[in-house]
Amino acid sequence: MEAAMKRLALLTFVVLFLAPPAVRAGVIEGEAAFMRSDYATAWKELEPPAQRGDPEAAYWVGVLYSHGAGTRQDLAKAAKWYRRAAEKGYPPARFNLGFLLYREGRHAEAAPWLLAAARDGVAFAQYLTAVLYERGEGLPKDRDAAYGWTLAAADRGVKTAQFNAGLICVERVADRRCAYAEAYKWFAILSKAGYLGAAQNLARISARMSAKEIDRGRALAEGWRALE
Repeated sequence: MEAAMKRLALLTFVVLFLAPPAVRAGVIEGEAAFMRSDYATAWKELEPPAQRGDPEAAYWVGVLYSHGAGTRQDLAKAAKWYRRAAEKGYPPARFNLGFLLYREGRHAEAAPWLLAAARDGVAFAQYLTAVLYERGEGLPKDRDAAYGWTLAAADRGVKTAQFNAGLICVERVADRRCAYAEAYKWFAILSKAGYLGAAQNLARISARMSAKEIDRGRALAEGWRALE
């Protein structure tokens, strides 16, 4: 379970920075040590290059503080290290910083980092960016932008975004991006996965659709694959 939580908490990116080979080797060993719960080695390998300004190492020091791995959990220190890495353009740090700030209710501070991560293609950042646009928190209230980011997250498999996309399609069926078949697609996908409320919404939307529209919705659902 611990390993699974680590995989969920961390984003895996292939991002290469121009660091000396010895630094890269140390960071790689530090990452591997974290994943096998050898936190003493992780600190030994990651803290020195982080202090010298390596963004990937700084990100991982933030992860160590976030998890309380080999130290007392300290989210303020985690945010500091994430910020150092994020300001140097390291994509995972942008998401982790934004998510940490979002969870603390600091939505205005979180918004630019989450938007940057959303543009990097981070699915959950896309979902949270949609929420911020919908609410006008940290970003201008913009329902079209909210819907666009909701669809982006839904296409990458975020179930809450898929549910919201279905609801929005029902509400905005006149929108060229929407149709009952699109709403049917999302609710059918979620219903198959056992998502709460999806089967009921699928039944409701089916009652409004022609047989041709239902066939179209089924085809969309069966053909859907999450974007990488």
